[in-house]
Amino acid sequence: MDNTPDYTVWDSYIKRIFAIEDFTIGSAKEPYLMRYRGRLIAPDSAQAYDQLAASLLPLGLTPLFRVEDGQQIILIVKSAPEPKSNRPLINLIMFILTLISVIASGALYNMESLPSDPFQAFLLILKTGWPFAVSFLAILGTHEFGHYLAGRAHGSNVTLPFFIPLPFSYFGTMGAFISMKEAPKNKRTLMDIAVAGPIAGYIVSIVVIMIGLSLSNLDRIPTVLGAGQGFQIEGNSITYLVLKYLRFGQLLPQPLSYGDTEPWLYWIKYLLTAHPSPLGGLDVMIHPVAWAGWAGLLITSLHLIPAGQLDGGHVF
Repeated sequence: MDNTPDYTVWDSYIKRIFAIEDFTIGSAKEPYLMRYRGRLIAPDSAQAYDQLAASLLPLGLTPLFRVEDGQQIILIVKSAPEPKSNRPLINLIMFILTLISVIASGALYNMESLPSDPFQAFLLILKTGWPFAVSFLAILGTHEFGHYLAGRAHGSNVTLPFFIPLPFSYFGTMGAFISMKEAPKNKRTLMDIAVAGPIAGYIVSIVVIMIGLSLSNLDRIPTVLGAGQGFQIEGNSITYLVLKYLRFGQLLPQPLSYGDTEPWLYWIKYLLTAHPSPLGGLDVMIHPVAWAGWAGLLITSLHLIPAGQLDGGHVF
């Protein structure tokens, strides 16, 4: 039986969208079955790809659009094996474990001691930790479902979010991720999926911060610290600084005195270096919900770093 591919059928599909100048049949050393060089005649490359991919799918083939040395190329490769079906139970178990871990972290961050009675300790951890946990996981979940829904909108095969617990850590989790079970059709699709998460997470972070700040109070930062004492001031971003100004009507943390420094110069320096330390100044004593929103902004910012598998690595 002759297993030689019918290249004339491939050619007929290619010619509907592409003016062929020449072609090269692949070999064992090449990562393709056929390589076409020419120019796209279809007005929309995305629609052209969808049309060609649909035609080649029954043959077990996948097209790849490329530009090499300024020339348009279409590669024909074997389609990837059908991905395994999703198992939502694993996602659910990971989420429950992460929820428990984040509740514990949120409680331990806001408590000084636990009752000796185990049941009372459990109730106190639950009562103290749930505001942070619900707020923070809402941000992470929205971020990942932004990716998920964008992927589904583009017809990509993506998994539900996987949450990663990290007990006894600052936030109780290493975050979450979705897995793409197939390569994106093009860079436009990849960018849409990548950018949807940070946008969704950023919006929800702002909402959570505003709710948290409405539950927070202003107080003085100690001027002198005793032996073994310390305090923590969360970092300022432009977004966080503006949100605090909208809530309290002043830039925070407000220093005790600007001294000889112009206020605008002080704030530029403080934003860039977190110095000088505003001892004795006025600052917001943030509620756990506001702390969750601040953490959400931090996670969103880290995801936008243009490196590796981070969202920024797919966008920039």
